[in-house]
Amino acid sequence: MTTVAWSPCGTHFATCSHDKTVVVYCQAEGAWAAQGKLNFSGVAEALTWVNAETVVTAVRDDNYLHYVDAASLQDRKINMNVAGDDHVSFTVLDMAASPCGNYIALCTDISRVIMMPTGKGQTHIRVFHGANNDKWSSPRVSWGQTSRYVYATSQDNTIIAWDVKDQKIVSTLTGHSQTIKALDMLRPVSGTEAVLVSCSFDKTVRVWTSSGE
Repeated sequence: MTTVAWSPCGTHFATCSHDKTVVVYCQAEGAWAAQGKLNFSGVAEALTWVNAETVVTAVRDDNYLHYVDAASLQDRKINMNVAGDDHVSFTVLDMAASPCGNYIALCTDISRVIMMPTGKGQTHIRVFHGANNDKWSSPRVSWGQTSRYVYATSQDNTIIAWDVKDQKIVSTLTGHSQTIKALDMLRPVSGTEAVLVSCSFDKTVRVWTSSGE
């Protein structure tokens, strides 16, 4: 398994795997069960929900994002290439939908994080540089709670933060000594401050705060 993600409503979750499948699970009669499975030609590397009904996945050696209807498992393909061709020049290794729901951030194996409009292809609204990742890495990407910032891990065990407006790096978070395996922005609850949380092979969990979030 490469990724697992809950739907926004919490009634479903989905997984993607090196067995080249995406599986959607739902709760029935008090137990969780597989609702359906979708097979792909390559390894399903990344997964995120863009709304309660739609999960998006990216597949290795494939230049499309696959928008999958959780109920019917119908696959709607969106071309990631600006030129609209079928050349595969990168693989998406992780992805995250923005809190506002309008955008999706794609962390690639060519040291770029690409921002695309949700549900639309051939448009790179922003391209963020500075996090070094290649085909052997396992990067993670997350959004700030207001969709103003994008965060992504780098192979040097740091976390890079960009301002979406001007694509500039606003912070480099250091502290982990080994590969970061998970990254997520915890939303504020009952007046608490939103925090970025990361965990690593260095056996630590780190909590990062920012006045801008």
